[in-house]
Amino acid sequence: MFLERIGIRKEVVFHALRACFATHLLSTGVEPLKVMRMGGWSVLKTFQIYLRMSGVDVRGVAEALDVLPSENNIKNVLTLYC
Repeated sequence: MFLERIGIRKEVVFHALRACFATHLLSTGVEPLKVMRMGGWSVLKTFQIYLRMSGVDVRGVAEALDVLPSENNIKNVLTLYC
């Protein structure tokens, strides 16, 4: 009934809704233990699936590579070639 009220006409199972709930909260920065408690997970190993799906476990890892040029470097290149 809830899905129909919000305009979703497809069949959606509880597990899919719970997975979306968890991955959305995790990706917006809510602490994993809080999400785990709110969603009713009791086994961390099972919950780690949602951590991986949300990308939180790898967020920011590539930033340390510093492969993107700085804003000043981009301006210098544009000045030289444009």
